[in-house]
Amino acid sequence: MINPRFVAATEDRLSVFAANVRAVAQQRGMSISDLAEAAKIARPSLSHILSGKREPMLLTAQDIADALKIDLHYLMTPHPLNESLAVRE
Repeated sequence: MINPRFVAATEDRLSVFAANVRAVAQQRGMSISDLAEAAKIARPSLSHILSGKREPMLLTAQDIADALKIDLHYLMTPHPLNESLAVRE
């Protein structure tokens, strides 16, 4: 049996990832379609990840971070709303 606390923690992490991806994409002026194209993943797949219907594989999460030019760690970590971005050049 799966521990309910593990499930809740996983859902929280996915929510943080999705919120951070959306925030960074918006700050970059990227639509979901733009991001999907830049990350070389299907738009429906990205939509499922961002809606919490699908958990991203590690390489997919890294592709999303690369497309946003930001460290994957940043996308996985909760941040205050006004914090500046850790942009990679």
